[in-house]
Amino acid sequence: MIRTLIIIVLCVGFHHVNAQNDSINRKDSQDKKQGHWIYSGADRPDQGYPNEGKIEEGIYVNDRKEGPWTE
Repeated sequence: MIRTLIIIVLCVGFHHVNAQNDSINRKDSQDKKQGHWIYSGADRPDQGYPNEGKIEEGIYVNDRKEGPWTE
């Protein structure tokens, strides 16, 4: 019984981690940016960054940057 419980808890934990990765660069039903966003060079080709390079990363709340952002 304990083993079964541990397996269930681990599976739920792994699912939660994977679900977080699916929520990058999302918009809500009102087309507002929400949650974790990562901008790459492909998102801003006019700035001369390599396509695969990460430019900035942070959190959006109701289409506005919230908290610390990494550039």
